Amino acid sequence: MGDKGIEFEIKGIKIEKDIDTNNPKTLRPTAVQSYAKLGDKYYIAQRKKNDIYISTCSVDSQDNKVLNFDKKSTMRLKGFAHGQTFEFVSCNGEMYMLLGTNVRKEFSQSLALVKYSARRVLYTGENNNEADFGVKRITKLAYANQKRKHFARVGRIDAALSEDNRTLCVWVANDKNGDDDKKIETTKIQIACYSMSKIIKYFEDNKDAKSLSFKSMKKKWCNYSCEQKEKTQLIKPGGSNQGIEVSNTYGVKDKKGNTIKKNKVYFTSGNEHKKRPLYISMMTISRNSTKDLTKNGSYRTQLRVDPQKVDFGGKKIAREIESLHIEGKNIIFIIAPSNGKGTDKSRQYLCSIPTKYMQESQYKRRSK
Repeated sequence: MGDKGIEFEIKGIKIEKDIDTNNPKTLRPTAVQSYAKLGDKYYIAQRKKNDIYISTCSVDSQDNKVLNFDKKSTMRLKGFAHGQTFEFVSCNGEMYMLLGTNVRKEFSQSLALVKYSARRVLYTGENNNEADFGVKRITKLAYANQKRKHFARVGRIDAALSEDNRTLCVWVANDKNGDDDKKIETTKIQIACYSMSKIIKYFEDNKDAKSLSFKSMKKKWCNYSCEQKEKTQLIKPGGSNQGIEVSNTYGVKDKKGNTIKKNKVYFTSGNEHKKRPLYISMMTISRNSTKDLTKNGSYRTQLRVDPQKVDFGGKKIAREIESLHIEGKNIIFIIAPSNGKGTDKSRQYLCSIPTKYMQESQYKRRSK
């Protein structure tokens, strides 16, 4: 499976409860929804109902292919929903986590910058303690497009930062159903690339600001956006989106010799327990049109992933794919067991494939 295949085996995963005590009780672990790396630590996010639990993992001193769960490292964030978005970004000289928040139907509706603090609980809503964690909210994602027009009622969102931290990619799926229906029905998707430096500069220049909405951002902050309105345009192999990633911005020459700026956007999807194969997909996004935003995105390729090196101790253990990050020339993602309740998820894997596998010439090439 790629040049390296398995980057790390993550061991001893758990959910720590009562995290402010000296001996926190533990709950059965869930699938790691996302991860982010900062320094020599790997941070993982697990979801329990409408809360996420962020913990750290360290490289084993005897085996550099193993990550061990760090005890007493957990931070609980109430009302932060699915845990699908997870990045680190610097603001005012401090490191913040970029996370999804504002839960509706178990999924995020907006974004937030939050400081990590082990063995503490972040409360939202009334009687919140958001100020203790320097929370800065990024809201109204329905307006995250180059026209700055309302797209639709938000069903769920995701976001990713490019490896150079210059581009913020925002993914928004609508919800055709009302609040009385627990299910989200997606009929269209909006994807946009923004200048992250402009967003960070706003908060650095306005140190007391607690929020910033896409509706109030200047249009030029949006590099480009696209809309997917037809079923054939929706990049959801098997009907799911487990994570997104965006490349650094690059340039290509058009027929007239002009440089056109683009980004690649990657997606993970699939859960074998639900009879959905594991896929990584890729599209490109650029400013081809200012009026018809459906012309700004192009679906390029997909790759079916069959992680044969991953071993959960049984041939019948189904797998699911989560998260997505580009690190150098590799695409890194999580493989977790997915056989439902009772499945031991204390061991999961960070796996990789080379980015070159996602070239258009490799369309539907099977990865082993």
